[in-house]
Amino acid sequence: MKNVVFIPNIDLGDNRNEPYKYSIKSWKHFCDKYDCELLVLEDLLVPVESMKVTWQRFYLFDILEQNEIDYDQILLVDADTIVHPDCPNFFELTNHEYSAVVNNGSFEWVKRSVEAYSELMFDNEIPFDLWNYINCGFQIVNKKHKPFFEFVTQYYHDNQKLIQDSISKVQAGTDQTIINFLLRQQDIKINYLPVCYNLQDLNSKQLLFLDERMWFEDDIIFKDCGWVYHFNAIPPNSMDRDAKYWIKRTYTDLYVDKESPLELLLDVQKDKSTYHNTTSKKFKKDLVSFFSDDYKDKNIYEVGADAGLTSRVFSFLFNNVIVNNNWNPNNYDKNNDWIVKDKIDTQKDWYNLYSVNLRNEIKHDFDNIKYLEMDSYSVKGWPTDIVKDISVVMIDCVHTFEAVNIDIENALKLNPDYIIFDDYGLSTMAEVKQAVDNHDKIEIVKRIGLEPGEYEAKDRPKPMKFVDSEGVICKVK
Repeated sequence: MKNVVFIPNIDLGDNRNEPYKYSIKSWKHFCDKYDCELLVLEDLLVPVESMKVTWQRFYLFDILEQNEIDYDQILLVDADTIVHPDCPNFFELTNHEYSAVVNNGSFEWVKRSVEAYSELMFDNEIPFDLWNYINCGFQIVNKKHKPFFEFVTQYYHDNQKLIQDSISKVQAGTDQTIINFLLRQQDIKINYLPVCYNLQDLNSKQLLFLDERMWFEDDIIFKDCGWVYHFNAIPPNSMDRDAKYWIKRTYTDLYVDKESPLELLLDVQKDKSTYHNTTSKKFKKDLVSFFSDDYKDKNIYEVGADAGLTSRVFSFLFNNVIVNNNWNPNNYDKNNDWIVKDKIDTQKDWYNLYSVNLRNEIKHDFDNIKYLEMDSYSVKGWPTDIVKDISVVMIDCVHTFEAVNIDIENALKLNPDYIIFDDYGLSTMAEVKQAVDNHDKIEIVKRIGLEPGEYEAKDRPKPMKFVDSEGVICKVK
């Protein structure tokens, strides 16, 4: 029989669960390491209006039986957690008792919650010390606790209105405090695990960098303070770093050497839905699929690289990447990820060439990219002593019919195999499609990226409308 890790991860339509995929991936690593089974609850058992998800998880044993999963012990863990890749096997620490971690966050919140629920539901009695109050985000149980879980679900149905009214009045927890009362009422023996297995309320422990004025380094400093990190109770802050941010960043930091760096990069970096100037994740994945490992000994020239989000992907696919923007990479902008190492060449009134790196979420060294600061439409053309031995050209510069045609003609002088176009089907950039469709020296061989339709972007007031595919790959005839 295997131990099981059980995670509720239900999409309620508010996008709150979007970062939980990183939590699940981290727990998948744990399960693979210790030969456990991972079970994720993705569907509501009953409408959330009648029973919150936090209560539905107590149907755990029914879910296991319905899925015909035999088990020894089960960890019931919240989806806003990340487990460290070196976490010990805590299943060995339970003595096969109901095991949990005391709530090591705000004691004011605990005190307020306990006293309020005690008054509304438990005759003003508090049968435990506040310092023994457990956090329900990490509970380990086994078969002998099935009767207690059945009691909990029946208790909810017998007292549904009282519970819902109390939750509404107290505004401090939905199930956790009530469970603390019920555990003591039913004389369930609790095995208290060290706080390292459910390190909660990281902000109150001064472990989150939430303001540029903070005195410690902007790093994952809590990784040395525990094994399981619980991203609850993060207040609004000047850097807009919420639980989504920290879950994603923590997974990326801890598991960067456990995954393919390219796959991890595609998963964590900005997408078109949040930064409309870049290509979509699907666009980038289609590039990976098309070029695969076939062009790793070849070079690409990217005309109009913006912040370098697609350039990062090209760095994995090609031997050398030359990017072109008409602005200095030293410019400060929140979306400018270019890091200048050296200026390696310059021609007055024509171009500057830099060796560069890129700030990135996976701490990868992009050492095969050169940055060409130049007006792509200069009467001097493209410097062929720099832009040479090019097998692929990516065009995403000025989106007029005339400019795209100039780009195509300049690209053809390099004798590439393929030319890639971004914004091909974007309704507001219709001249890109016109230029591509009417040029007799190129032929579309692959449509890539977003399909026709409307797509939201958080940094745009209106949706982006595509009348054709987001991009195309053209073969040079």
